[in-house]
Amino acid sequence: MSPSALIDLSGKVALVSGASKGIGAAIAQLFAAAGADLVLFSRNMSPEATQAAFSAAYGKVPLAFRADVSDANAVAQVVERAAAHFGHIDILVNNAAANVTAPLLETTDAQWWSALNANLIAAARLSALCAPYMQARRWGRIINISSNLGVFALANKGAYSASKAALLQLTRNLALELGEYGILVNALAVGAINTDAEADDGRPARDYDAIARTIILKRLGTAQEVARVALFFASELSAFITGQALFVDGGASVWFPA
Repeated sequence: MSPSALIDLSGKVALVSGASKGIGAAIAQLFAAAGADLVLFSRNMSPEATQAAFSAAYGKVPLAFRADVSDANAVAQVVERAAAHFGHIDILVNNAAANVTAPLLETTDAQWWSALNANLIAAARLSALCAPYMQARRWGRIINISSNLGVFALANKGAYSASKAALLQLTRNLALELGEYGILVNALAVGAINTDAEADDGRPARDYDAIARTIILKRLGTAQEVARVALFFASELSAFITGQALFVDGGASVWFPA
């Protein structure tokens, strides 16, 4: 098989949550370039603008929806409409997330549920909805976008970290239960990514220089770099890998900054 054939997603249908910006948008764009048909949604998505942009760039019109990943009924409708339109779903990227920031002992029940619903339960729900279509074709990929904070601690990120750690364990258990159907389930443990987010006053939302000093490569990653790893997991390049978490964090999780 040629190298290009190994990453060719032609004939595959990929569903990406949280696809309106950042990592989700970068994954959607790279998958489209690799030939996949797309189903995209997020709570902030403009379906018409998204369809026009992808049609112009890639010659294919994705299904696009404005839906909150924590809304069980809305997500079920997205999957139902995707299956009715394309006939199958082959690749699921659980990317949508809630980034809760609060001291652990001051985290409210509402904040806990926000993190768990978006970062764990929604991924489990989407996986359960999409898996039957993959089982029927005995081929599938589920890619969970987790965080390196799922394995080490950061102040004021306790609820977020706990939910992302649980997502890593969900990845392992889904891999165990779905492997016999040819479905691979893997996670990306993502570190600091520069998505050009800004605070309300127009300034950078984070101190990027300070964060970069904690990373071996001395810079933040890009959404496109994360998308390339997602493509690896979606493609035939990863055909004998399942239940794994690949750290995409520039080495941040392997050292203690001086």
